[in-house]
Amino acid sequence: MQGAFQGKTGCRAITDSSGSGFQVQMKGKVVVIGGGMVGVCCAWFLLKRGWQVTLVERREIGVETSYGNAGVITRGSILPLNNPRLWKSLPGYLGNHSAAVRYDPLYLARHSWWLARFLANARDEQTLRAAAALNELMTRALPVHKALMQEADVLPRLRENGWLKLYRHAERFDSSAYERRIYDHFGVGYQIVEREQIQALEPALQPIFNKGILVTDTASVDNPGAVVQAYAAAFVAQGGVIRQGTVTDARQVGGEFVVSIQQGVNSFAEHTDQLVLAAGPWSNQLLKPYGWQLPICYERGSHYHYQPQAGVLPNRPFYDVESAYVMTPTDNGVRVTSGSHLLDIARQAEPVQLQQVLPRAQEALPLASQPVSPLWQGNRPSTPDALPILGALPGVPGVWLATGHQHVGFSTGPVSARALAALIDGEQPEFDMRPFSPSRFRF
Repeated sequence: MQGAFQGKTGCRAITDSSGSGFQVQMKGKVVVIGGGMVGVCCAWFLLKRGWQVTLVERREIGVETSYGNAGVITRGSILPLNNPRLWKSLPGYLGNHSAAVRYDPLYLARHSWWLARFLANARDEQTLRAAAALNELMTRALPVHKALMQEADVLPRLRENGWLKLYRHAERFDSSAYERRIYDHFGVGYQIVEREQIQALEPALQPIFNKGILVTDTASVDNPGAVVQAYAAAFVAQGGVIRQGTVTDARQVGGEFVVSIQQGVNSFAEHTDQLVLAAGPWSNQLLKPYGWQLPICYERGSHYHYQPQAGVLPNRPFYDVESAYVMTPTDNGVRVTSGSHLLDIARQAEPVQLQQVLPRAQEALPLASQPVSPLWQGNRPSTPDALPILGALPGVPGVWLATGHQHVGFSTGPVSARALAALIDGEQPEFDMRPFSPSRFRF
């Protein structure tokens, strides 16, 4: 992979979304650690601004957290998970049998501060603050993605037909009232749909859903990992460099930063003026030399791919709210995703939630008996206020953070990256970055 993504340094010709080229003089060296959507976009936007950029990723680009999602880009995700509705759901989670949320009790005990803050934020005032901050990212997400997709030649992967939140029982639809109030408050486009409308929108589905919400302020892609890889390829085509290897250390030495990388039996170092940590769940490991530990917990997610028995895919992603799974059409059948499992990043666990929801998914869309791809599992980094961490590491000039995106990293990665690149250049981004500042957490 290193050879395939090797770039050159110096003065480069950068191509914008219109296809025109222009010369950019390099400002200095930046190393970005993390090859998911957030890290790739940080590297690309910094390159566009004239920095000499090296992106470091331990595996192939886009195969970690950015790969295993539903590929949805939606303003409907402005409602944080820890909103006031959580208190009604909490008793159902305590038995640790829910398909939506499971947890390792010892892991949560070790992260009791995070859990206390997470629950304390599940109130109206904080929900509105978090939703307002997320709305700044979400309203810009689709236009920025479309420009990058055009430039990376993957725009045909985009669908702009919304996504569905479906309810099997009409009375359970009432539980969405708070969510719809948030949508109304921030002007998120949606339509309430009845059984007949659902069938017209999704004729491939069995008629088991009685009511739903079509979130119209939404687009989706048919292969999230392929989109990330296309962005990375465009970054390299414009002069960026990708190094594949495990970062064993990233610390300040004198007036620069030294990133130590292990690549098989070989080791080497990258020297840089600026360091961007966009390593998602692994970001805390890189912060140890600086005396920082971010309050991040890990949400394990899983998915399988199946072919529908009738060979007909849904037209858009949908969320079976009562059954706690999302199904999305991809270029490899349908992807069925599980709920969240809170446990240590290194711990192996059976995909019990995915096994739990598969029979329910079969009721909505009969699937082949065997998956067409192996089980995928990954970890989402989650903050107690449900907001990403974007900005300068306090007290360490030259270190920048872009992590903690929870369930919205694929959607908001480009917007987060564009804003961070502006900050690195000493500019004020187009929206208030204070809600995302790392300085809100200090340990």
